[in-house]
Parts: sequence; structure tokens; C-alpha cells
Amino acid sequence: MLDTGTVFEAACEAIRTGKTELDVTDLEGAYASPSIRRDNAALVKETEQLNELAGASITWDTPNGEVVLDGETLQDWLTKDKEGNYKRETYTWNTHIRQYIAQLADSIDSFEKPRMFTMTSGGKTEVDGNNYYGWEVDREAEVRQLMLDLKANRVKTREPFYLSREAAPMSDHDGVGDTYVEVDLSKQHLWMYLKGKLLLESDVISGRMTEARHTPEGIFWPQEMQRNAVLRGNSGGETWSAPVSYWMKLTDDGVGLHDATWQWTWGGDFYIYNGSHGCINLPLETAEKIFENLTLETPVVVYYSQPYEFY
Repeated sequence: MLDTGTVFEAACEAIRTGKTELDVTDLEGAYASPSIRRDNAALVKETEQLNELAGASITWDTPNGEVVLDGETLQDWLTKDKEGNYKRETYTWNTHIRQYIAQLADSIDSFEKPRMFTMTSGGKTEVDGNNYYGWEVDREAEVRQLMLDLKANRVKTREPFYLSREAAPMSDHDGVGDTYVEVDLSKQHLWMYLKGKLLLESDVISGRMTEARHTPEGIFWPQEMQRNAVLRGNSGGETWSAPVSYWMKLTDDGVGLHDATWQWTWGGDFYIYNGSHGCINLPLETAEKIFENLTLETPVVVYYSQPYEFY
């Protein structure tokens, strides 16, 4: 900071004596002397306290990029006593930790939230959220770990703890990556991609368009895969059973992908009045190829690309 009085007097003297240049850096007293220097006892004490109490630096590697918590934020979580000493007041400190983790989780969590998905047929559609697929931070585990990390003044980079994960970051094909099954229920058509390449596509028959029997949309992880299964259910008070060669379960209530050799047509609008009990019916050869290439870590994206009504 310039001492303007000193510089003003030097400038006036330069003008009187005919000088055309004035080097302020060589002018004694041109800059105000700092009131606090690095050897100031109070400053040294404050620095030592902040380094001890707020010296941690935690970097989370999240699906949306890196998030850093360090002294710039931590120092605001500290309180001062009457003597001006910094301290971690337990209630205040822990409250800040919980609030920070809640904000971190809110910025990551996609579980049960709708999302936009880029369709094979072109354009984007909104896919309903469900409790099968999405990022969900384990908030309690994060709070416990952050308390330990800050107490030990750790400097580290890590992933958050998750209750649920996605196959890929949102930047990688809307969070499903390059290996997935896609089913457009409005078009009654299915595609399967393996490492970014189209492996197969096929017409399908999905659930009859009633509230009880329509196929739910969402993104799913296969829950189980079974050869030569017998599917059983109850509809309208009557029980039914259907043997299938390839069974790939998607939902807790028994909706999945399977072959259906009893179907005599595929695709179109046949499903509206004559569809399944909710499962996605496949030609035998299609079901076999999907079964051979599907894993429990392969997302299955199911959506209606057009508005629909129940009858």
C-alpha cells in the first residue's frame, strides 16, 4: 500500500527539479509498513492453531468430478473462546460435518430421480426414477469417516461410500456406459449394446396396457438369471405358469426378460390389449443371445418414448 503523502512530495520535488521519471520502489518510505509481520506472536499462534485444527484436505472423486474440503472451509467451522483461541466446539463442528455430507450427497444422488436418456431412435426421453438404479451416497458412513479423517488431519483422495452405484458417470451415455440393454416400450423394440457396438435388436411384446399389467419403466440391474425356469403368477383370481428357457429378472415383483415361444407376433400395438402380465417377451433366439451376454452388472433401460394411457 502506497504512502501517498511521501509519494506526493517526491513527485512535486521531481517536477521542480525537471525530472521525467520517478522510481517509487527506490523511494524510502513510499510504501506503508505492515502492522503485522510473519514473526508476530499472535499471528504465529493463530497459524499453528489453524494448521492443527483445520489442516486436513479431503478430496472426493465423484461421478460429477472432484470435490475438495480443506482449510478454506474448515476454518469457518471453528469457534473462538474469550482468549481468542480457536477450538472445535463439538456440537457446532459435528453439525457442520453432517450438513456438508448432506450437501455432498444431494449433489451426487440420482437414486429414485428421473433422468434424461438418449435413445437409439434419436432424441432424448425422460425415464422414471426407481429404487433399483442410481447413485446413492451412504451418508452415515461418510459422516463417520469424515470425522475420523478430520480428527487425524488427513490429506487424502477417495471415493464416497455408496449404498447404490451406477455403471458409469452421467457423462458416459447418461450414466449407463457402453454396455446395456435398451427397451422402447412404445416402439416395442429392444437393442443390446456391448462395449459401444450394437450386438442385436429385436421386436418384443411387453405388458398389457392396464394399470395392473403394464411393464414399468426405469433403469434396472438384473437381479437373477436362470435357465429353464417356470414362471408363476395370479391374474384375475386364476393362477398361471409358463416354462421358459431364459429368465432374466428385473424387479422385486417378478418383471423380467424372457423367451415366449407361445407368442405368434412381435412388435406393433399387439401388446396394448394382448400383452404379457408385465414381463418383456422375447423371441427364443433373442433371449438366448441376451442371456449369453448379459451380466448382473449390465444396466437395462426401459422406457415409453410416447405418452400412454391405460384402458
